[in-house]
Amino acid sequence: MSNFNKEIEIMLINSKVKTIEVDNKEPHKHDRLNREKDCLFLVDIIKNSKAPYTLAIDAEWGNGKTVFMKMLKAHLEKAGFNCFEFDAWKHDFYEDPMVPLIAGISEKTHSSLKKDFREIANSLFLCFKAVAPLVDPATHAVLSGVDIVQQNLKPQLPDLIENYRNYEKALEKFKGALEKAALETGVQSGNPMVLLIDELDRCRPHFALRMLEEMKHIFDVPSLFFVIAINKRELGSVVKSSYGYDDSERYLEKFFDLVFYLRNEETLIESSLKDIDFGSFEKERESSLDEINEHDFRKWFDYYFGPLARTFGLSLRVQEKLAKIAIMVLETIDFEFAKNYSKHAESDNLSDPDAATLFRVPIICYFLTLRFANPDLFRRSIESETPESFPWEENFKCYLDRIVSTEEIGNIQFDDMKPQDRDVCFNLAAISDKFGISLLSSADAKATEKISRIRYLINIDDYSSFREFLSTIDLAGRRKEVEN
Repeated sequence: MSNFNKEIEIMLINSKVKTIEVDNKEPHKHDRLNREKDCLFLVDIIKNSKAPYTLAIDAEWGNGKTVFMKMLKAHLEKAGFNCFEFDAWKHDFYEDPMVPLIAGISEKTHSSLKKDFREIANSLFLCFKAVAPLVDPATHAVLSGVDIVQQNLKPQLPDLIENYRNYEKALEKFKGALEKAALETGVQSGNPMVLLIDELDRCRPHFALRMLEEMKHIFDVPSLFFVIAINKRELGSVVKSSYGYDDSERYLEKFFDLVFYLRNEETLIESSLKDIDFGSFEKERESSLDEINEHDFRKWFDYYFGPLARTFGLSLRVQEKLAKIAIMVLETIDFEFAKNYSKHAESDNLSDPDAATLFRVPIICYFLTLRFANPDLFRRSIESETPESFPWEENFKCYLDRIVSTEEIGNIQFDDMKPQDRDVCFNLAAISDKFGISLLSSADAKATEKISRIRYLINIDDYSSFREFLSTIDLAGRRKEVEN
């Protein structure tokens, strides 16, 4: 393996996001998103809702559903509920989700009930197996014509009816045993058992849909409360592709009594940056950085990453990765252009609003964000071999379309923007201007003066340097070329 590949491998290992541990006694000890109020709200709903009940926790992939479910479980157990966690993805290799789910429930039952419960469950499995195989042959026969249907089903009809009657009896007996087991295993008598099902949106489509359908028909007993973490949009796509339903939302409604959308009112950028050791980077770059210290870099990245994360709707998982990748970019980028900090800046005051621009922080933050938010546009940007082929306007509009309502770039009112948004726009405009591509030719005198200053500070003289700069970001903080 070359040194280059080793560097990339180390980068990928180091950029993995660690799972947040949830302390049952202090579930919000490491809660960076202040989700305690959401947990308490849902506990109150569960207390006051009559089981059977199915609550869905809806959020995009990477937005902290698993950690939230563990926090919710801790609160429920404090409130006297017996909870059972089920990781659907770990079991989706099994054909029938009912089997591992019931097996897990049986382990939570009292020893005095466990034997009877398992025997009843096994009887249900056997009856279900006897019924299920008859469905597909019958369906196939229907497709083949009426005569074949009659020919194939007549000899099977008595067994088919008898098997279904046996299945109904076994199902009724199972529901009775399940209700008794769930109630008697409660920490507080009379509370339903709460089944928390996670990772359903990562499962095979057939497994995920079958689990929902079997939960609705087999586990609808008064002693069970389901809490299911889902990505409703992705699950809707599965329904549409599997069954051909255009209105997948309506199909999913029958499975859930309530869908709670897990919002991210805060970002993880600031807290993630606190975990990054900027000091080690600065020691290696002392001769280049002069009077800049780690607090400035941490402050600058937080200042720009936070709004960008909200603007592009980045998942929590991506936000944590951005913080790690940012320091990797700094460790490898060429800081020769910043050696004369005092010369370039108007003053040595670190509150200088253009100090971050001098170190290209707004541009680093924008393109790192774009790498995740719009991979196709980022890829086309770094692969552009000439400034004329670079998608300057598309990058500009990709950002603007999310922060302002305008059809033409020339109509932008920069005074109405947040300072961070304005800085990113001016930095993009300044770089494009360096290569003869004017994005803001109609900008007012104040904006033009600002862009001119940024052109001087950003210090990118040729397009090959700019491409190398983007390649550093593309490789997540490792140089494009690593010498042996």
